[in-house]
Amino acid sequence: MRGPPRGSGPHPPAMPPHPWTRYLRRALAAAAAAACAAALPAVAGVTMTDPDGNPIRWDLDIEQANVVQGEVTWFLDPRGVTEEPLGDVTEQDALYAAFAAWESLPGGQIRFQEETDRRATERNAKDRVNFISWRKFVLGPFTLAATFSASENGVLTDADVVMNDQERFVHWATTTPGTGGHADVQAVLTHEVGHLCGLDHSPVAGATMSYYIRVGSISGRTLEGDDASSYLDAYPPGLDTEHGSIVGTLRVGRRRTARGIPVFALDPATLEPAGCSFTDDTGLFRITGLAPGPYLVAAAPLADTGPYSTWWSASPARLEAAFLGAADPEAEDGVPAEVIVRAGVPVVAGEASLRKARRRGRRDPDGDPEHARGILLGAGAGGAFERALDEDWFRFHVDGTGPLEIRVIAWGIGSAADADLAVFDGAGEEVLAASFDQRPALDVANANGDAGVDPDPLLTSFDPPAPGDYLVRVRAQPQSGYGSPGAFYLLRIRPLGPP
Repeated sequence: MRGPPRGSGPHPPAMPPHPWTRYLRRALAAAAAAACAAALPAVAGVTMTDPDGNPIRWDLDIEQANVVQGEVTWFLDPRGVTEEPLGDVTEQDALYAAFAAWESLPGGQIRFQEETDRRATERNAKDRVNFISWRKFVLGPFTLAATFSASENGVLTDADVVMNDQERFVHWATTTPGTGGHADVQAVLTHEVGHLCGLDHSPVAGATMSYYIRVGSISGRTLEGDDASSYLDAYPPGLDTEHGSIVGTLRVGRRRTARGIPVFALDPATLEPAGCSFTDDTGLFRITGLAPGPYLVAAAPLADTGPYSTWWSASPARLEAAFLGAADPEAEDGVPAEVIVRAGVPVVAGEASLRKARRRGRRDPDGDPEHARGILLGAGAGGAFERALDEDWFRFHVDGTGPLEIRVIAWGIGSAADADLAVFDGAGEEVLAASFDQRPALDVANANGDAGVDPDPLLTSFDPPAPGDYLVRVRAQPQSGYGSPGAFYLLRIRPLGPP
Protein backbone atom coordinates (compact mmCIF):
# COMPACT_ATOMS: atom_id res chain seq x y z
CA MET A 1 0.00 0.00 0.00
CA ARG A 2 0.97 3.59 -0.38
CA GLY A 3 0.80 6.23 2.29
CA PRO A 4 2.42 9.49 3.35
CA PRO A 5 6.30 9.86 3.74
CA ARG A 6 8.40 10.44 7.04
CA GLY A 7 10.88 13.06 8.31
CA SER A 8 10.13 16.61 9.34
CA GLY A 9 6.96 18.32 8.05
CA PRO A 10 3.46 17.89 6.63
CA HIS A 11 2.41 14.75 4.81
CA PRO A 12 0.81 14.57 1.35
CA PRO A 13 -2.47 12.76 0.80
CA ALA A 14 -2.45 8.98 0.49
CA MET A 15 -1.65 7.59 -2.94
CA PRO A 16 -3.55 4.80 -4.75
CA PRO A 17 -2.94 1.34 -3.28
CA HIS A 18 -0.36 -1.13 -4.48
CA PRO A 19 -0.86 -4.77 -3.44
CA TRP A 20 2.23 -5.49 -1.35
CA THR A 21 4.40 -2.41 -1.04
CA ARG A 22 4.00 0.55 1.28
CA TYR A 23 5.73 3.86 0.62
CA LEU A 24 6.15 6.31 3.47
CA ARG A 25 7.53 9.80 3.86
CA ARG A 26 8.39 11.35 7.19
CA ALA A 27 9.35 15.01 7.27
CA LEU A 28 11.04 17.21 9.90
CA ALA A 29 9.49 20.63 10.48
CA ALA A 30 11.54 23.73 11.19
CA ALA A 31 10.73 26.80 13.27
CA ALA A 32 12.40 29.79 14.62
CA ALA A 33 12.22 -9.53 27.46
CA ALA A 34 12.25 -12.31 24.68
CA ALA A 35 10.59 -15.26 26.45
CA CYS A 36 7.62 -13.12 27.38
CA ALA A 37 7.20 -11.40 24.04
CA ALA A 38 4.25 -13.49 22.87
CA ALA A 39 2.21 -12.49 25.90
CA LEU A 40 2.94 -8.76 25.66
CA PRO A 41 1.02 -6.08 23.75
CA ALA A 42 1.96 -5.68 20.11
CA VAL A 43 2.60 -1.94 20.33
CA ALA A 44 5.72 -0.59 21.99
CA GLY A 45 7.87 2.42 21.36
CA VAL A 46 6.84 4.54 18.42
CA THR A 47 7.74 2.72 15.22
CA MET A 48 6.33 3.12 11.74
CA THR A 49 3.26 0.99 11.14
CA ASP A 50 1.26 -0.21 8.16
CA PRO A 51 -2.49 0.52 7.79
CA ASP A 52 -3.27 -2.55 9.91
CA GLY A 53 -1.05 -1.41 12.80
CA ASN A 54 1.80 -3.85 12.11
CA PRO A 55 5.30 -2.44 12.70
CA ILE A 56 7.62 -1.79 9.75
CA ARG A 57 11.34 -2.39 10.23
CA TRP A 58 14.41 -3.99 8.68
CA ASP A 59 14.72 -7.77 8.94
CA LEU A 60 18.41 -8.13 9.69
CA ASP A 61 18.28 -11.90 9.21
CA ILE A 62 17.24 -11.66 5.57
CA GLU A 63 19.90 -10.79 3.02
CA GLN A 64 18.86 -8.20 0.46
CA ALA A 65 20.79 -5.74 -1.65
CA ASN A 66 20.89 -3.14 1.12
CA VAL A 67 21.18 -5.51 4.08
CA VAL A 68 24.56 -7.26 3.99
CA GLN A 69 25.55 -9.67 6.76
CA GLY A 70 23.02 -8.00 9.04
CA GLU A 71 24.24 -4.46 8.31
CA VAL A 72 22.06 -1.85 6.61
CA THR A 73 23.96 -0.12 3.81
CA TRP A 74 23.69 3.50 2.66
CA PHE A 75 25.09 5.71 -0.09
CA LEU A 76 25.74 9.47 0.16
CA ASP A 77 25.32 11.48 -3.03
CA PRO A 78 28.81 12.91 -3.74
CA ARG A 79 27.28 16.13 -5.11
CA GLY A 80 26.56 17.21 -1.55
CA VAL A 81 24.96 20.53 -0.66
CA THR A 82 25.05 23.65 -2.84
CA GLU A 83 25.77 26.17 -0.08
CA GLU A 84 28.64 24.87 2.03
CA PRO A 85 27.58 24.43 5.66
CA LEU A 86 29.00 26.88 8.16
CA GLY A 87 31.67 25.17 10.27
CA ASP A 88 34.75 22.98 9.94
CA VAL A 89 32.95 19.60 9.98
CA THR A 90 31.90 18.27 6.58
CA GLU A 91 28.39 17.01 5.91
CA GLN A 92 29.87 13.53 5.37
CA ASP A 93 31.47 13.52 8.82
CA ALA A 94 28.20 14.77 10.29
CA LEU A 95 26.47 11.79 8.66
CA TYR A 96 29.02 9.37 10.11
CA ALA A 97 28.33 10.87 13.54
CA ALA A 98 24.57 10.46 13.03
CA PHE A 99 24.89 6.75 12.26
CA ALA A 100 27.35 6.32 15.16
CA ALA A 101 24.83 7.82 17.59
CA TRP A 102 22.33 5.03 16.86
CA GLU A 103 24.97 2.29 16.75
CA SER A 104 26.31 3.33 20.16
CA LEU A 105 23.02 2.71 22.00
CA PRO A 106 23.62 -0.13 24.50
CA GLY A 107 21.97 -3.38 23.43
CA GLY A 108 20.93 -2.26 19.95
CA GLN A 109 21.32 -4.77 17.14
CA ILE A 110 21.31 -2.71 13.96
CA ARG A 111 24.60 -1.72 12.32
CA PHE A 112 25.31 0.37 9.23
CA GLN A 113 27.75 0.13 6.37
CA GLU A 114 28.60 2.67 3.68
CA GLU A 115 27.85 1.40 0.18
CA THR A 116 30.91 1.21 -2.03
CA ASP A 117 29.84 -0.92 -5.01
CA ARG A 118 26.21 0.04 -5.64
CA ARG A 119 25.48 3.67 -6.40
CA ALA A 120 22.48 5.83 -7.24
CA THR A 121 21.90 9.28 -8.68
CA GLU A 122 18.34 9.91 -7.49
CA ARG A 123 16.00 8.46 -4.90
CA ASN A 124 14.22 5.35 -6.09
CA ALA A 125 11.97 3.24 -3.86
CA LYS A 126 12.67 0.13 -5.93
CA ASP A 127 16.47 0.16 -6.33
CA ARG A 128 17.24 -0.89 -2.72
CA VAL A 129 19.93 1.73 -2.41
CA ASN A 130 19.43 3.79 0.72
CA PHE A 131 20.25 7.07 -0.95
CA ILE A 132 21.07 10.23 1.04
CA SER A 133 21.13 13.52 -0.84
CA TRP A 134 20.51 17.29 -0.82
CA ARG A 135 17.87 18.36 -3.35
CA LYS A 136 16.04 21.49 -4.42
CA PHE A 137 12.28 21.71 -5.02
CA VAL A 138 11.49 18.30 -3.48
CA LEU A 139 10.53 19.62 -0.04
CA GLY A 140 8.58 22.64 1.08
CA PRO A 141 10.52 25.73 2.22
CA PHE A 142 9.96 24.99 5.91
CA THR A 143 10.74 21.28 5.75
CA LEU A 144 14.36 20.57 6.60
CA ALA A 145 14.48 16.95 5.50
CA ALA A 146 12.35 13.88 4.75
CA THR A 147 12.82 10.13 4.56
CA PHE A 148 10.99 8.20 1.84
CA SER A 149 10.62 4.54 2.84
CA ALA A 150 9.33 1.44 1.07
CA SER A 151 8.35 -1.87 2.63
CA GLU A 152 6.95 -5.25 1.71
CA ASN A 153 4.89 -7.25 4.20
CA GLY A 154 6.22 -5.23 7.13
CA VAL A 155 9.88 -5.42 6.09
CA LEU A 156 11.70 -2.28 5.03
CA THR A 157 13.21 -2.58 1.55
CA ASP A 158 14.39 0.96 0.84
CA ALA A 159 14.82 4.28 2.65
CA ASP A 160 15.98 7.45 0.88
CA VAL A 161 16.80 10.62 2.81
CA VAL A 162 16.36 14.03 1.15
CA MET A 163 17.83 17.15 2.78
CA ASN A 164 16.52 20.57 1.77
CA ASP A 165 18.98 22.31 -0.58
CA GLN A 166 16.96 25.48 -1.17
CA GLU A 167 19.53 27.96 0.12
CA ARG A 168 16.98 30.77 -0.12
CA PHE A 169 15.07 29.17 2.75
CA VAL A 170 17.44 26.80 4.57
CA HIS A 171 21.01 27.42 5.69
CA TRP A 172 23.08 24.61 7.19
CA ALA A 173 25.82 24.50 9.85
CA THR A 174 28.03 21.99 11.63
CA THR A 175 29.29 24.33 14.37
CA THR A 176 29.39 23.62 18.11
CA PRO A 177 27.47 25.29 19.62
CA GLY A 178 24.91 25.72 16.89
CA THR A 179 24.45 28.88 14.86
CA GLY A 180 21.26 30.92 14.90
CA GLY A 181 19.36 30.79 11.62
CA HIS A 182 21.22 27.64 10.52
CA ALA A 183 19.86 24.10 10.77
CA ASP A 184 22.36 21.66 12.25
CA VAL A 185 23.39 18.99 9.74
CA GLN A 186 24.20 16.33 12.34
CA ALA A 187 21.04 16.86 14.41
CA VAL A 188 18.77 16.65 11.36
CA LEU A 189 20.60 13.63 9.93
CA THR A 190 20.42 11.83 13.30
CA HIS A 191 16.64 12.30 13.17
CA GLU A 192 16.44 11.03 9.58
CA VAL A 193 18.60 7.97 10.37
CA GLY A 194 16.00 7.15 13.00
CA HIS A 195 13.38 7.11 10.23
CA LEU A 196 15.73 5.05 8.08
CA CYS A 197 15.70 2.52 10.96
CA GLY A 198 11.88 2.45 10.88
CA LEU A 199 11.13 4.75 13.82
CA ASP A 200 8.16 7.09 13.69
CA HIS A 201 8.00 10.55 15.20
CA SER A 202 7.79 10.90 18.97
CA PRO A 203 5.51 13.14 21.06
CA VAL A 204 8.45 13.68 23.44
CA ALA A 205 9.55 17.20 22.51
CA GLY A 206 13.13 16.80 23.73
CA ALA A 207 13.69 13.57 21.81
CA THR A 208 15.70 13.45 18.60
CA MET A 209 12.68 11.83 16.94
CA SER A 210 10.36 14.73 17.75
CA TYR A 211 8.79 16.00 14.51
CA TYR A 212 9.85 19.55 15.41
CA ILE A 213 13.37 20.95 15.54
CA ARG A 214 14.41 24.47 16.36
CA VAL A 215 16.74 25.98 13.75
CA GLY A 216 20.11 26.57 15.40
CA SER A 217 19.66 23.79 17.94
CA ILE A 218 22.17 20.94 18.21
CA SER A 219 20.33 19.02 20.96
CA GLY A 220 19.09 16.48 18.40
CA ARG A 221 22.63 15.17 17.98
CA THR A 222 22.23 13.38 21.32
CA LEU A 223 19.69 10.57 21.61
CA GLU A 224 17.34 10.70 24.58
CA GLY A 225 15.76 7.90 26.61
CA ASP A 226 12.65 7.83 24.44
CA ASP A 227 14.75 7.46 21.28
CA ALA A 228 16.59 4.53 22.84
CA SER A 229 13.34 2.95 24.06
CA SER A 230 11.78 2.92 20.58
CA TYR A 231 15.00 1.73 18.96
CA LEU A 232 15.49 -1.15 21.42
CA ASP A 233 11.91 -2.24 20.86
CA ALA A 234 12.40 -2.30 17.08
CA TYR A 235 15.75 -4.11 17.30
CA PRO A 236 15.85 -5.84 20.69
CA PRO A 237 18.83 -7.76 22.07
CA GLY A 238 18.35 -11.53 22.07
CA LEU A 239 18.36 -11.54 25.86
CA ASP A 240 18.21 -8.10 27.40
CA THR A 241 19.50 -8.22 30.97
CA GLU A 242 19.99 -4.45 31.23
CA HIS A 243 16.50 -3.07 30.52
CA GLY A 244 12.94 -3.69 31.62
CA SER A 245 9.48 -2.67 30.46
CA ILE A 246 6.13 -1.43 31.75
CA VAL A 247 2.89 -2.90 30.41
CA GLY A 248 -0.69 -1.91 31.10
CA THR A 249 -4.12 -1.10 29.70
CA LEU A 250 -5.97 2.18 29.22
CA ARG A 251 -9.68 2.77 28.86
CA VAL A 252 -11.44 6.00 27.91
CA GLY A 253 -14.69 6.14 29.84
CA ARG A 254 -16.83 3.30 28.49
CA ARG A 255 -15.04 3.32 25.18
CA ARG A 256 -13.58 -0.07 24.27
CA THR A 257 -11.24 1.20 21.57
CA ALA A 258 -8.43 3.40 22.84
CA ARG A 259 -5.86 3.27 20.05
CA GLY A 260 -3.08 5.82 19.81
CA ILE A 261 -2.96 7.30 23.31
CA PRO A 262 0.61 8.28 24.24
CA VAL A 263 1.75 6.75 27.54
CA PHE A 264 4.95 8.01 29.14
CA ALA A 265 7.39 6.55 31.66
CA LEU A 266 8.62 9.58 33.61
CA ASP A 267 11.61 10.03 35.90
CA PRO A 268 9.90 10.53 39.30
CA ALA A 269 12.35 13.28 40.28
CA THR A 270 12.43 15.38 37.12
CA LEU A 271 9.35 14.16 35.19
CA GLU A 272 11.63 13.82 32.15
CA PRO A 273 10.24 11.15 29.75
CA ALA A 274 12.41 8.03 29.70
CA GLY A 275 10.20 6.21 27.21
CA CYS A 276 6.89 6.46 25.39
CA SER A 277 4.45 4.08 23.75
CA PHE A 278 1.07 4.33 22.04
CA THR A 279 -1.84 2.15 23.08
CA ASP A 280 -2.96 -0.44 20.57
CA ASP A 281 -6.51 -1.09 19.36
CA THR A 282 -7.51 -2.64 22.70
CA GLY A 283 -5.85 -0.03 24.92
CA LEU A 284 -2.76 -2.12 25.66
CA PHE A 285 0.62 -0.40 25.89
CA ARG A 286 4.22 -1.48 26.47
CA ILE A 287 7.11 0.90 27.21
CA THR A 288 10.40 -0.88 26.62
CA GLY A 289 14.12 -0.18 26.94
CA LEU A 290 13.84 1.27 30.45
CA ALA A 291 16.74 1.23 32.87
CA PRO A 292 15.90 -0.48 36.18
CA GLY A 293 14.43 1.84 38.79
CA PRO A 294 11.26 3.76 39.72
CA TYR A 295 9.02 5.54 37.21
CA LEU A 296 5.77 7.45 37.16
CA VAL A 297 3.38 6.63 34.34
CA ALA A 298 1.27 9.29 32.65
CA ALA A 299 -0.99 9.49 29.61
CA ALA A 300 -2.10 12.40 27.46
CA PRO A 301 -3.95 13.01 24.20
CA LEU A 302 -2.05 12.89 20.93
CA ALA A 303 -1.99 16.59 20.15
CA ASP A 304 -1.60 16.17 16.38
CA THR A 305 -1.94 12.92 14.42
CA GLY A 306 -0.52 14.40 11.22
CA PRO A 307 3.17 13.61 11.81
CA TYR A 308 2.52 9.93 12.56
CA SER A 309 1.55 6.79 10.65
CA THR A 310 -2.08 6.94 9.49
CA TRP A 311 -2.89 4.01 11.81
CA TRP A 312 -2.85 6.48 14.70
CA SER A 313 -5.35 8.90 13.14
CA ALA A 314 -8.14 7.22 15.15
CA SER A 315 -6.54 8.37 18.41
CA PRO A 316 -9.20 9.79 20.78
CA ALA A 317 -8.53 13.50 20.99
CA ARG A 318 -10.65 14.84 23.84
CA LEU A 319 -8.85 13.37 26.85
CA GLU A 320 -7.60 14.74 30.13
CA ALA A 321 -3.89 14.27 30.68
CA ALA A 322 -3.31 12.31 33.89
CA PHE A 323 -0.84 10.43 36.00
CA LEU A 324 -1.79 6.76 36.13
CA GLY A 325 -1.95 4.43 39.11
CA ALA A 326 -2.75 6.79 41.98
CA ALA A 327 -1.87 5.31 45.35
CA ASP A 328 -5.38 6.31 46.49
CA PRO A 329 -7.69 5.67 43.50
CA GLU A 330 -10.60 7.41 45.28
CA ALA A 331 -8.79 10.76 45.47
CA GLU A 332 -9.60 13.10 42.60
CA ASP A 333 -6.00 14.30 42.34
CA GLY A 334 -4.23 11.50 44.17
CA VAL A 335 -0.56 10.81 44.69
CA PRO A 336 0.67 8.72 41.72
CA ALA A 337 2.24 5.40 42.62
CA GLU A 338 5.74 4.64 41.37
CA VAL A 339 6.27 1.62 39.14
CA ILE A 340 9.52 -0.22 39.86
CA VAL A 341 11.16 -1.56 36.69
CA ARG A 342 13.43 -4.61 36.90
CA ALA A 343 15.87 -5.69 34.25
CA GLY A 344 14.82 -8.50 31.92
CA VAL A 345 11.15 -8.68 32.93
CA PRO A 346 7.99 -6.68 32.20
CA VAL A 347 6.26 -4.94 35.09
CA VAL A 348 2.47 -4.80 34.93
CA ALA A 349 1.13 -1.33 35.67
CA GLY A 350 -2.45 -2.62 35.65
CA GLU A 351 -5.53 -1.05 34.09
CA ALA A 352 -6.43 2.62 34.26
CA SER A 353 -9.20 4.83 32.91
CA LEU A 354 -8.89 8.30 31.45
CA ARG A 355 -11.60 10.90 31.63
CA LYS A 356 -12.86 12.69 28.58
CA ALA A 357 -11.96 16.35 28.43
CA ARG A 358 -14.59 18.96 29.16
CA ARG A 359 -16.31 20.31 26.07
CA ARG A 360 -15.11 23.71 25.00
CA GLY A 361 -17.40 26.53 26.05
CA ARG A 362 -18.50 24.99 29.33
CA ARG A 363 -17.81 26.91 32.53
CA ASP A 364 -14.23 26.64 33.72
CA PRO A 365 -14.58 25.03 37.17
CA ASP A 366 -11.16 26.13 38.44
CA GLY A 367 -10.72 29.49 36.71
CA ASP A 368 -10.32 31.68 39.80
CA PRO A 369 -9.02 31.44 43.38
CA GLU A 370 -12.50 30.96 44.83
CA HIS A 371 -13.01 27.80 42.79
CA ALA A 372 -9.45 26.43 43.06
CA ARG A 373 -9.17 22.68 42.82
CA GLY A 374 -7.66 20.90 45.82
CA ILE A 375 -4.45 18.95 45.32
CA LEU A 376 -2.46 16.89 47.83
CA LEU A 377 1.25 17.27 48.41
CA GLY A 378 3.04 14.71 46.25
CA ALA A 379 0.03 14.49 43.98
CA GLY A 380 -0.42 15.26 40.30
CA ALA A 381 -3.26 16.88 38.39
CA GLY A 382 -4.05 17.39 34.73
CA GLY A 383 -5.46 20.44 33.05
CA ALA A 384 -5.88 22.19 29.70
CA PHE A 385 -6.09 25.73 28.38
CA GLU A 386 -9.43 26.55 26.77
CA ARG A 387 -8.88 30.20 25.87
CA ALA A 388 -6.12 32.76 25.47
CA LEU A 389 -4.43 33.61 28.78
CA ASP A 390 -6.54 30.93 30.48
CA GLU A 391 -5.92 30.41 34.20
CA ASP A 392 -6.33 27.27 36.30
CA TRP A 393 -6.11 27.50 40.09
CA PHE A 394 -5.16 24.80 42.61
CA ARG A 395 -5.16 24.87 46.40
CA PHE A 396 -2.82 22.89 48.64
CA HIS A 397 -2.19 22.75 52.39
CA VAL A 398 1.10 22.42 54.27
CA ASP A 399 1.49 21.55 57.95
CA GLY A 400 5.11 22.65 58.09
CA THR A 401 7.52 24.90 56.22
CA GLY A 402 9.70 22.39 54.38
CA PRO A 403 10.70 23.19 50.77
CA LEU A 404 8.42 22.15 47.90
CA GLU A 405 9.07 21.54 44.22
CA ILE A 406 6.26 22.68 41.92
CA ARG A 407 6.55 21.55 38.32
CA VAL A 408 4.46 21.70 35.15
CA ILE A 409 5.15 19.41 32.21
CA ALA A 410 3.46 20.16 28.88
CA TRP A 411 5.89 20.88 26.06
CA GLY A 412 7.99 17.94 27.22
CA ILE A 413 5.19 15.47 26.40
CA GLY A 414 4.05 17.00 23.14
CA SER A 415 1.56 19.62 24.28
CA ALA A 416 0.85 22.94 22.60
CA ALA A 417 0.43 24.54 26.03
CA ASP A 418 3.06 27.06 27.12
CA ALA A 419 2.41 27.78 30.79
CA ASP A 420 3.73 30.00 33.50
CA LEU A 421 3.48 29.15 37.18
CA ALA A 422 2.86 31.25 40.28
CA VAL A 423 2.32 30.55 43.99
CA PHE A 424 0.02 32.84 45.99
CA ASP A 425 -1.00 33.16 49.59
CA GLY A 426 -4.23 31.48 50.65
CA ALA A 427 -6.34 34.46 49.61
CA GLY A 428 -4.82 34.62 46.13
CA GLU A 429 -3.64 38.20 46.64
CA GLU A 430 0.15 38.08 47.08
CA VAL A 431 2.55 36.37 44.67
CA LEU A 432 5.10 34.42 46.69
CA ALA A 433 7.03 32.77 43.83
CA ALA A 434 6.80 32.50 40.04
CA SER A 435 8.41 30.63 37.15
CA PHE A 436 8.28 30.85 33.38
CA ASP A 437 10.57 28.81 31.12
CA GLN A 438 13.11 26.41 32.60
CA ARG A 439 15.48 27.01 29.68
CA PRO A 440 14.20 30.01 27.71
CA ALA A 441 14.82 30.25 23.97
CA LEU A 442 16.05 33.84 24.36
CA ASP A 443 19.16 32.47 26.07
CA VAL A 444 21.55 31.57 23.24
CA ALA A 445 23.16 28.90 25.44
CA ASN A 446 19.82 27.08 25.38
CA ALA A 447 18.78 27.82 21.81
CA ASN A 448 22.12 26.71 20.33
CA GLY A 449 23.49 24.46 23.06
CA ASP A 450 23.47 20.75 23.83
CA ALA A 451 20.56 20.84 26.30
CA GLY A 452 18.18 22.86 24.11
CA VAL A 453 15.22 24.92 25.24
CA ASP A 454 12.54 23.86 27.72
CA PRO A 455 9.55 26.20 28.06
CA ASP A 456 7.92 24.24 30.88
CA PRO A 457 7.94 26.14 34.21
CA LEU A 458 9.57 24.85 37.39
CA LEU A 459 9.88 26.11 40.96
CA THR A 460 12.79 24.08 42.30
CA SER A 461 12.41 25.07 45.94
CA PHE A 462 9.44 27.01 47.28
CA ASP A 463 9.61 27.53 51.05
CA PRO A 464 6.15 28.19 52.53
CA PRO A 465 6.54 30.99 55.06
CA ALA A 466 4.12 29.31 57.48
CA PRO A 467 1.77 26.32 57.73
CA GLY A 468 -1.55 26.81 56.01
CA ASP A 469 -3.25 26.97 52.62
CA TYR A 470 -1.60 28.21 49.43
CA LEU A 471 -2.72 28.65 45.83
CA VAL A 472 -1.00 27.73 42.59
CA ARG A 473 -1.95 29.41 39.34
CA VAL A 474 -1.11 27.72 36.01
CA ARG A 475 -1.63 30.29 33.25
CA ALA A 476 -1.35 30.20 29.48
CA GLN A 477 1.37 32.52 28.23
CA PRO A 478 0.45 34.79 25.29
CA GLN A 479 2.11 32.47 22.77
CA SER A 480 0.50 29.32 24.21
CA GLY A 481 -1.84 27.09 22.28
CA TYR A 482 -5.39 26.89 23.60
CA GLY A 483 -8.89 25.71 22.79
CA SER A 484 -7.82 22.33 21.46
CA PRO A 485 -7.22 18.95 23.12
CA GLY A 486 -3.51 19.45 22.46
CA ALA A 487 -3.15 22.36 24.94
CA PHE A 488 -2.85 20.12 28.03
CA TYR A 489 -0.47 20.00 30.98
CA LEU A 490 0.37 18.02 34.12
CA LEU A 491 1.06 19.69 37.48
CA ARG A 492 2.85 18.13 40.45
CA ILE A 493 3.63 19.51 43.91
CA ARG A 494 6.02 17.44 46.01
CA PRO A 495 7.87 17.92 49.32
CA LEU A 496 11.66 17.93 49.01
CA GLY A 497 12.33 16.95 52.61
CA PRO A 498 12.39 18.40 56.10
CA PRO A 499 12.91 22.15 56.56
